[in-house]
Amino acid sequence: MRDLQREASDPNYSVWVSASAGTGKTKILIDRFLRLLIKGVEPSHILCITFTNAAAIEMQARINSKLQYLSLCNVEKLEEELFLMLGNKPLQQEIENTKTLYDKILNSNESLNIYTIHAFCQKILKTFPLEAGITPEFNILEETTLQNIFLNIRNEIYLSDEHNDLIKILLNCFHETTLQDIFTEIIEQKIKFRKLFTHKTIPEEIQNKRLALGELNNIYDKVRNLFVNYDLEVEPKEIFFTKDGKKRKRLLSQELIKKYPKLLLELEKITSEIYRLDELRRIEELEHHTNLLTKLAYIILKKYDSYKDENNLLDYDDLIYYTEKLLNNKATHKWLLHKLESEINHIMVDEAQDTSSQQWNIITTLITEFNTIDKPNNSIFIVGDDKQSIFSFQGADLRNFSLVNEQLKANLTKANKKFKNITLEYSYRSCAEILQFTHYVLKNIKSDYPNLFFPDNPLISSFHTYQGIVEVWPLVTSEKQEELFWALPEDYKNSKSAADLLIEKIVNFIKEKIENKEILPSICAMNSSYTKSKESVVSQGAGHINVQHPRAYKDYSAKLSSSSSISEKDFMILVRKRDEFSNNLIKELSKAKLKTEISDRINLKDHLSIMDLMSVAKFVLLPDDDLNLACLLKSPIIGINEQQLYELLINKKDESLWDTLSLYLNIYEKLNSLIEIYKTSTAENFFTLVINSLNLRELLNVYNGDDSDDMINELLTLSSNYANDIDNSLQGFVAWFENNDIYIKRNMEHSDKIRVMTVHSSKGLEAPIVILCDSTSLPVSSNKFIWNDNGEMFFSANASDTPQFLQELKEAKNLKDLQEYIRLLYVAMTRARDHLIICGFSNKSATSGNSWYEIAKDTFDKFCK
Repeated sequence: MRDLQREASDPNYSVWVSASAGTGKTKILIDRFLRLLIKGVEPSHILCITFTNAAAIEMQARINSKLQYLSLCNVEKLEEELFLMLGNKPLQQEIENTKTLYDKILNSNESLNIYTIHAFCQKILKTFPLEAGITPEFNILEETTLQNIFLNIRNEIYLSDEHNDLIKILLNCFHETTLQDIFTEIIEQKIKFRKLFTHKTIPEEIQNKRLALGELNNIYDKVRNLFVNYDLEVEPKEIFFTKDGKKRKRLLSQELIKKYPKLLLELEKITSEIYRLDELRRIEELEHHTNLLTKLAYIILKKYDSYKDENNLLDYDDLIYYTEKLLNNKATHKWLLHKLESEINHIMVDEAQDTSSQQWNIITTLITEFNTIDKPNNSIFIVGDDKQSIFSFQGADLRNFSLVNEQLKANLTKANKKFKNITLEYSYRSCAEILQFTHYVLKNIKSDYPNLFFPDNPLISSFHTYQGIVEVWPLVTSEKQEELFWALPEDYKNSKSAADLLIEKIVNFIKEKIENKEILPSICAMNSSYTKSKESVVSQGAGHINVQHPRAYKDYSAKLSSSSSISEKDFMILVRKRDEFSNNLIKELSKAKLKTEISDRINLKDHLSIMDLMSVAKFVLLPDDDLNLACLLKSPIIGINEQQLYELLINKKDESLWDTLSLYLNIYEKLNSLIEIYKTSTAENFFTLVINSLNLRELLNVYNGDDSDDMINELLTLSSNYANDIDNSLQGFVAWFENNDIYIKRNMEHSDKIRVMTVHSSKGLEAPIVILCDSTSLPVSSNKFIWNDNGEMFFSANASDTPQFLQELKEAKNLKDLQEYIRLLYVAMTRARDHLIICGFSNKSATSGNSWYEIAKDTFDKFCK
């Protein structure tokens, strides 16, 4: 253990650790927990808050494993292990404590206090339900149930006479699909809305701004008449504003100015008044729409709360809300904190950068009692990395990271407590080349785009001595087509999109590495005298740019034993989001017979095999749905190609695609057999009968990835549960499935397959070779509600009619999104151990200068040549 790690794990100090990716923060957390136990602290007096259940389970397992190992050591070996952990010779009492700890914890009725914040809040509320004002018998609302509840609430509001007037007004203001998105966003931001209802005020910016629209229209009439005097006909608003609502830089063309010089002078006299009145009009509309949406949110959440109360349910947001409310209740505050403080003497917080404001309020309230002189043995340990704050959509606010640090330091210093800020300096994951490139990327951003990235990024050293590789592949663009005077569809059938070409390149790259039995640099370092020269060079080869040592590829391609060569498990492919590109990539990897596994959290209906099976269900319910049938025909279940489908569509003329298929007997009979199965089946057994009759498990595994089996099992379980609990009709199940998001979670840390996942899902994971391929798109803010720092909400229905102050709020939000986008790039790059590849595709010749790809390429051009 290095000195800084040992210092950070010392329980005699309260410590705030800034831990860059791969610097061993989990080991420090575990060592600190162990050192507290070895010191004699009761396990029940230690609380550790983690970000995910997986992290909590991993910590529990690693602590138990280490304690078991220590309990089996002889005295000499135990003293050696404790010396490495403590940095000094262990006391006899510490040795005795260590030898009995495993049995003590194993025989305890309770597990170690390692929780997610939600699990911890649930425990508090179960302990103090009456004080929290909730029923003691509450249960947690599951995600699948949650979506059904809101679907019912939405339908109830639409069909209710009580809310008929409101819905009519809303539908006049918004398109129906926009209104659906609004419903979803209200649900996702229910904590913010609940606080808004508690402190209901009209935002200052839109108070007392009422003005009859007629005043502005009167001036527009004057402008219209003014132009009539010059025999000109215009729409007055278009004189002063562009189509997107911005002020025009020039009111008249040069031709009109020369022809009618007095007209410009008269327009300039009223311009400022028009701008002033138009701004007030925008504020009026904003107030109207904001009030409408506030009413809608209130109705939705009131119905939702009523449902939960009737069924003794709390959702995950409620756990945070009621715990925060409980801990800040003046009537019980001191008594409750005293009760908790007598049980919790040491608090540890992991992933502090992704903690929300409400969660911080709970944690800081808990440690209030720690900041007193008469509590000398209490300690606080917080670890995080501001460069890895990527979960703002879950409420994380990076501003709290430094704010809480400053408050904690001030309070502990005031109480004469020992406190340290420690920054870890060594990475145990990535090689030096990847660390250097990452450092240069962020340095380049800070230099050229100072608003985009604000955390400091000191260059940390690599624990490893082998030579790694960083590549930035040239941007992949679409194949150029010969320009034809009159192009027919078949002229394009063999062309490939930029996305297809990049997928092909990635698949070939992986196949080549595996087939050539190449060896990872880290494996070479362990199996040979491979050492790294102090001098690195940059070479540019065909198709990619490398940061590498002259000997790197020679050693990298060395062929040792077959068990040491590169395999699927060594690859991680990262994308920003799950979309058509990632689905096609998975398809092509599977077609190439490369074992592939998708994200640790996948929406079941996004899995290719589930899409194929659902297209079967939708076909038997409605054979004349041409679009669905086309998808089914192209799926592995039927397996026709693009050209065959094109011929079918040409031949169908005015008929449905299903009627046309009667000419293709083999396809028609296969599809007709599916309809026959449907006639004698139910929701409970339809999919089982289809899968068994066509032997689809093996087929879908081959084409859609060998995790298809697990996904199919999930679908069968869901359809069976639906049939038993709700309705046994296939049509009902399909409608329910389409309207619900069912997420399947898996642990991918020790996968033996290529991992294709989003960057968010990759947090905490690593791989020898990382390919970041979705690097050219920029974040697009989908939030329809804009919130200010006072927790006040604004909603503008028309982007071109946004008042100036709201436009500034939106720009500030967009900047925050862009900053998080850059932090997401940092997370992506630091997943790599030996080899990092950044690539991208575009249907244009260039991409945005702020995109990951352009930032990486620009960094290469500046620092690596």
